[in-house]
Amino acid sequence: MSVPFDPRTARIRLKPLLHSELLLGERTVARVRAADKKDAFPAAAWVALAIYAAMVLATVARHEPWADEAQAWLIARDRGFWDMLWRGVRYEGTPGLWHALLWIPAHTGMPYAAMGWIAAAIAIAGAWVLLRYAPFPLALRIVLPFTFFLGYQYAVVARSYVLFPLLIFVAAACFRARRTVGLAIALALLANVSSHGFVVAGGLALAYAWFCWRERQYAGMVPAMAIFAAGAAVALVTAWQPPDVSFVQPQFTRILHRGSGASAAKPAVPAATVPAAPGGLKEKAARALHLFTLGISTSLFFSGVIAVACLAWLIRRRGAALLIPLAFLLFVLAAVYMSPWHAGMVFVTLVAMIWIAWPARPGAPDYALALLLGLACLLQLPWTIGAVRYDLARPYDGSEACARYLATVRGARIFGFTPYSSGVLPWFRTNIFANQPRYAYWFWSTRNHAAQDAGEIAAGRPDLVVIAYEETLPTAWSGNHTGMEPAVTELRDAAEADGYRMTRDFKGTMPMDGGFTAMNHCEVYERGR
Repeated sequence: MSVPFDPRTARIRLKPLLHSELLLGERTVARVRAADKKDAFPAAAWVALAIYAAMVLATVARHEPWADEAQAWLIARDRGFWDMLWRGVRYEGTPGLWHALLWIPAHTGMPYAAMGWIAAAIAIAGAWVLLRYAPFPLALRIVLPFTFFLGYQYAVVARSYVLFPLLIFVAAACFRARRTVGLAIALALLANVSSHGFVVAGGLALAYAWFCWRERQYAGMVPAMAIFAAGAAVALVTAWQPPDVSFVQPQFTRILHRGSGASAAKPAVPAATVPAAPGGLKEKAARALHLFTLGISTSLFFSGVIAVACLAWLIRRRGAALLIPLAFLLFVLAAVYMSPWHAGMVFVTLVAMIWIAWPARPGAPDYALALLLGLACLLQLPWTIGAVRYDLARPYDGSEACARYLATVRGARIFGFTPYSSGVLPWFRTNIFANQPRYAYWFWSTRNHAAQDAGEIAAGRPDLVVIAYEETLPTAWSGNHTGMEPAVTELRDAAEADGYRMTRDFKGTMPMDGGFTAMNHCEVYERGR
């Protein structure tokens, strides 16, 4: 019995699009697009977006940026555009997309606060993409933006990571709809967000290429490959670590420059400024597993159940290739550097991979997974509410209050110590610390010998000394690794031995996973009369 020829189906299958049967179920890509558009943004979604925007904007208005937020603004402010991209950000361990976005407001006279509003706008745009294009049940779509990382950490805290959810959600929407060029543009931008964005973008590109190869669908791939390759090349050039970088671990720098004749010198910065990476392979793997679950819940058992369910579901949906971005991300976090705020990228990436593989006609297993994800989101709501309430009422960081005080001390000669001291400087036109270079941002190079030696206090005899540092607090992440670094203790002891006494301590606390991950200090020492 012959099957009648259907010209409409033929036209659909001749389009340069990947067949949805590969990953998305029975329907064709055209039907998947139609299903995703139907009732995609009902009134409840608009209400959720309005509440989300109001929450983020209100919190940004009261948020005090910390040193890591200040660093990007200062680099954008104190460098020319091309000099910033090809030289300045190379010592930051990240590509320069975020710095490029900040360069225009920083050079057109806009205040430091503009950075927070830019981050908020990006976060709201990401929430809109999620609410509008995600194929999940409406209840899950509505609750997802209010999870801790999407609702606070990658929305209120203005760092390059605010770009990650927006771009990976756009990439997921384009991947699912098989918009090859759109996907390439999103991945090229994602690669320039951070090293994490780079490996996730590369993993998604490999997954998409694999699906296209399996279905023998190559139309549109040449321009898409050119776009992504160009974006990846820019990311590599701008983020490639020079041999004298002092931010990453020395052994990692040696790996990067092996065979080049360059060797990484011992970092000439206090121990508190060098990220502490896990030691052996077993410890790295354990920390990576912990990080994978930390973005879901503080309960390792519950997080593990959800993680295993998500991975099993992806494999069942013939989406095993979508595990590549997650594997790449976990490898970078375990092998190079990881902090608790990085856990959100693992969670957001997992959501994006499920987004891509979600069927046009969901069944009982799909709704069961949505229920599990919704439960994880509900468990994070107290984190978000607690962080927002805290940031509205109390300082996230003490840098702004310290800057206001230092502005009243006219004519004083001030020394500033440790990279955290850069958090004070965006409120001044130039670097106010006499023992630091002309530029205000912290130069992560072994050639930077400013603000490192406690002996400078006795030799320079400044009127005021600012010692800024982070005190790690006990959390599910830090465990027993709490307190301040020995280098900070040495600086404080040296100041007191040279006749200085601490007169002010401007403090702020950083909310994380239902608790507080660190307390930031800006201590001011005055010379005795």
